[in-house]
Amino acid sequence: MCSEIRRARNQGGELGGRTLAEMLTQNGVPMSRYRAVRLMKYLNLSSCQPGKHQYKNTCQVHTCLPNLFERQFAVPEPDRVWCGDITEIAGAIWRMAYEMRSHPREVMFNSDQESQYTRLKYQQFIWSSRIK
Repeated sequence: MCSEIRRARNQGGELGGRTLAEMLTQNGVPMSRYRAVRLMKYLNLSSCQPGKHQYKNTCQVHTCLPNLFERQFAVPEPDRVWCGDITEIAGAIWRMAYEMRSHPREVMFNSDQESQYTRLKYQQFIWSSRIK
């Protein structure tokens, strides 16, 4: 049994108990994952676990922008308030929307405080378009 486990590990690399049990069962050696784990411990074998996800850590200071909208959802007329979500917004799309509306004045843009909206390049675009 131990030789089968070593052979399977040599073929499959750093296998865990479940994968090792499935591999051995497919090769005609029926085994539960619990037995595979016990035998791996007996043979002093360990599985290779993926590491913890490393999130990107920026050195930029997150600028908190004023909430001009203040949850006033009644908008008097079109092109007064625009809203955004982070799902997939390219700067070219905002520029196109702005230009298609003949450069509306006094437009207010409402978004959450995600880092994509507080980046300097995005804020420069908002400022140059005279959007609050």
